[in-house]
Amino acid sequence: MARRFGLRRRILEIGIAGDCDTEGKPLPGANREFFRSGHYATMDIHTSLNPDILLDLCDTEGVKLYAGAFDLVICSQVLEHVWEIHKAAKALHTLTASGGACIVDTPFGAPWHADTDSGGDYWRLTHQGMGHLLEGAGFEMIEVVELKAPGGATEVVSATAYK
Repeated sequence: MARRFGLRRRILEIGIAGDCDTEGKPLPGANREFFRSGHYATMDIHTSLNPDILLDLCDTEGVKLYAGAFDLVICSQVLEHVWEIHKAAKALHTLTASGGACIVDTPFGAPWHADTDSGGDYWRLTHQGMGHLLEGAGFEMIEVVELKAPGGATEVVSATAYK
């Protein structure tokens, strides 16, 4: 996937912190290292992460400003913290360019992990739930996988959805 979208592609990563700067301040973009070329942007609601785009995924009007702007949208470990999950899924579709892809993953087996920064921890999606959510948002071809822990328990549900 990185090879397909890495060269001169527009990539957006939503809501996951990466490395820290020289002062220890978190930088957004945990997957930035996989996409060295092309345009890579980050989006978050937390100013402390210094995102390129400061925007709530459920802000419909704000999301429209970036409609179809990204060939690849990465939304990792975010949707479980969004109360309006269907609205957020539609926003992912809006942000993704025609012919583009969206990679989404959420925890399944992880314990509840809300804090004041995340706002809450509301959802756990099965592979069927993830597929249904993304299909309902307008994505056409969806590949969903379960990432298993040792012993076989589902830990993460991950999907690649195409527009």
